[in-house]
Amino acid sequence: YTQNLVKEPPKTSKPTSPAMVTGMGYEMEPVREIQIIKSRGDDLMDKAERDVEQELEDEPKLPERPFLHGVFSYPFHLQVLPIIVGMVLAWAFSLGIIKFGLELQGHAAAVAPFLMAGGAVALLLALFSSVVTLQKVLENTSNGDDETDIRPEGGMFAITDWIVDGMPIMASFFVSFAPGCAIVNALQLGPEYFLLAAFAAYFVFPVVLISMMENATILGIYSKPVLGSLREISGTWVKFYALSFLLFAPFCGTILGLAYLSAQSFDGRMITISLAAIFGALAFATAYCRLLGRLALVMADKILVQVYDQEEVDSSSGDDPVGRDREMSLGV
Repeated sequence: YTQNLVKEPPKTSKPTSPAMVTGMGYEMEPVREIQIIKSRGDDLMDKAERDVEQELEDEPKLPERPFLHGVFSYPFHLQVLPIIVGMVLAWAFSLGIIKFGLELQGHAAAVAPFLMAGGAVALLLALFSSVVTLQKVLENTSNGDDETDIRPEGGMFAITDWIVDGMPIMASFFVSFAPGCAIVNALQLGPEYFLLAAFAAYFVFPVVLISMMENATILGIYSKPVLGSLREISGTWVKFYALSFLLFAPFCGTILGLAYLSAQSFDGRMITISLAAIFGALAFATAYCRLLGRLALVMADKILVQVYDQEEVDSSSGDDPVGRDREMSLGV
């Protein structure tokens, strides 16, 4: 019956199972701060929005008076006047060589054929460089760009590039003027009817040239949007023809006067008058291309986009959008 002291065994901790709901009991890493990083797609979307806004800002904007503002004074701008003076000197040099060669040819000089050939080459260079310059004036104005240089570009064989670049104006002139001349020759009419053919070409030329520009090919002498603009904005065309006639009539008079002066003896006074006549002809032609470019800019803003939108609507739903703004006050 002896009483013995028995020590209590050491207590061992009972393993606990982690709670399935809260997850307590698992050894977890310390909580890290979560950073939201902008994805690459968001950057691209922001860049696209900025590009669209920039394109909208760079869109050519019509002046308040597109047929008057900066048109008739354009040949006398500081960046344009030296180019016209250079063209005047090129024309005067080539015509002077030809005139001198003709005088020597009358005296049966052996050097006359070489002078005539050299004058012809110089005349072609002056012609194509002038046509390219006028084409650049037209294209830059139609795009609302008044800062791009209008001087002809090219290397050693620049004339081949000039022929290609100036082809729209030359092809449009041929398409506008050749049919009238062919009719006059076929009917054996008097030479005064060539003036009538030139007057007809005055009305046809801008339609054909803008059609070629819109079609981006010299074979595209027909353009539905351009022909449609004759009805859609007929008032704009009337204003264009009225203002361009102020340039067309002096241009023709200057050309005829220059032809008369070329037949006269070249003394000091006649040379001065001839240089003034050449400058006048080139200045009138430059202002005309500027005016024609403004017409193309108005059409691109009001007609060409509208016609293509109309075609898309017709092809998709057959609806006719009625009530669109189809007229614009040019302030002329």
